[in-house]
Amino acid sequence: MPLSINEAVKAGIERLRLDKWANPDDHIKIIITKHPETGERCLGVWWELWSPINDEINGVNPVKNLIIGPMGLGDLNACHWTIYAPSKPPPDQGLEPPQQPYMTA
Repeated sequence: MPLSINEAVKAGIERLRLDKWANPDDHIKIIITKHPETGERCLGVWWELWSPINDEINGVNPVKNLIIGPMGLGDLNACHWTIYAPSKPPPDQGLEPPQQPYMTA
């Protein structure tokens, strides 16, 4: 089910992807922080682009970007993102892929 960046922040979902991306492991990680006065979840100023090809092209994975500016995420209320579920487990996890998408507590 598509969701927006703002909906993902409220739900504590950090890792998202666009279905139109060719590689199923391409995804973004939004940085979720807490509002200092209310304690509510807030979108941080950075987002990370994770892709297996980043190491070859940029020499680093993930690539960090500011939320605003030319590499920004656009309309934060647009519902075109999906929750990222990895096709294979990260190297620091077990042999089986996680059954639930990455989410924060």
